[in-house]
Amino acid sequence: MTERLRLREIDDDEGRRLVRIIRRGSGSVVTWRRAQMVLLAAQGMDVPAIAKVAFTSEDRGRDVIRNFNADGFSWLYPKYKGGHPPKFTLRQRREIKKTDTPPGAAEAPHDLTQSLHHGAHISDEEKPHHSPAQPGDRGQGHRVNLPRPLDSRDPYGCGYVIGGP
Repeated sequence: MTERLRLREIDDDEGRRLVRIIRRGSGSVVTWRRAQMVLLAAQGMDVPAIAKVAFTSEDRGRDVIRNFNADGFSWLYPKYKGGHPPKFTLRQRREIKKTDTPPGAAEAPHDLTQSLHHGAHISDEEKPHHSPAQPGDRGQGHRVNLPRPLDSRDPYGCGYVIGGP
């Protein structure tokens, strides 16, 4: 049978610090939960009972106790990594812009009227024919004219003929 996992001895100052973290509740939830589990372990509660009170797994409770024994209070506070990249100051952005601009690019004017977004690269024959917006169009601008069904009794052009064969 394995030996019961024990929390290292904590003195009165550390105990007061744990209680202050738990009572304050204004910091990180992660810090609060970790401090709660450490305080319960300091009061002599075993890992299965801590897991039940803290609504977590026994493995998580063991990890909290082991990490606190190894690193102390510095481990209670989460050290997030990754996430959103840092924001650049105006001076940093100007410096980046200087280094990223290819030579001669500052002199060339940008003509956005003939951009590919507006379909300037498509010939008139390739452009779809549009009809003006109609009531009930829900603000979608133009509609593309669809080909008429082959049979007038097939109003939706799906092959289902109303009124039989």
